[in-house]
Amino acid sequence: MGGFPIQLFRARSRRATVQPLAAPGGSFRRPRAFCLPLLAPRMLVGVGLILSAGVSPARGEEGLTLAVAASLQPVVQALNELHAAAGYPPATLVVAATGHLARQIRNGAPYHLFFAADEDWLRQLAAEGAIVEASAAAFATARLALVFPGLGSSAGQPPIGAEGLSLLTGDGVRFVAIANPEFAPYGWAARAALRNAGLWEALSNKLVFGANIRQTLQYVESGNADAGLVAESLVLGWERGWRPIDPGLHPPLRQTVGLVKGAPPAAERFVALLYSEPGRAALRRFGYVPLPGADRP
Repeated sequence: MGGFPIQLFRARSRRATVQPLAAPGGSFRRPRAFCLPLLAPRMLVGVGLILSAGVSPARGEEGLTLAVAASLQPVVQALNELHAAAGYPPATLVVAATGHLARQIRNGAPYHLFFAADEDWLRQLAAEGAIVEASAAAFATARLALVFPGLGSSAGQPPIGAEGLSLLTGDGVRFVAIANPEFAPYGWAARAALRNAGLWEALSNKLVFGANIRQTLQYVESGNADAGLVAESLVLGWERGWRPIDPGLHPPLRQTVGLVKGAPPAAERFVALLYSEPGRAALRRFGYVPLPGADRP
């Protein structure tokens, strides 16, 4: 069966099951850049208070289906565990590149929430009416990282800049993996970083493209690529060598969330977890910097 690489995660307990899905076709163009508001819907704060107060959840509630950018899967899964621990049905996470999920939502896929790795896709869907415009919000910023065994430990090391990235041009580096810039925000961030470092053309014959950021990292893990530009959230604790990339080399990676049109009230409650102390702690644990709206109790 053809289609884009997508994975399905269900949190029945502390572990998730994974199953491949096929995605429908269709075209989708990335819009111009814009700036989403910070996440601060007042109605969600009240929902967050209900969660923290330990009020018994409604019985018979169906679980949510969440469209989650591949880089955000670990932290959204952590939120999912918090949600389930409060007694609510665990959500199903459908994980793929942001652009692939946006295409599916545009074509009517039955998702309730969209967690995207940038702002552009979410805003375009909101403009088309597929995402509730008032709910579209940026909740954190993320960082791009270079994974390369020769870098050693990242502990206490400054971000790597244009001069450091030039090591990718060496004869010992055969292939450099980045996510597909047409669909993955970390892909276009990687392309921007390499262009601003003056290396895009020099590396053109070495580049291999992952369908999403997790597949990009797998290329390096498997040895099919010698280095890769990936999401920092996926390599924290990685022992094979990585460094954050100077954020001045690429546009900001603002992480966003929005309600898909027709989503039930339970979706608003899930987003409220971003306001909770455990939610903020999860964002920081996976390397994200919460924006002020997501930093409020």
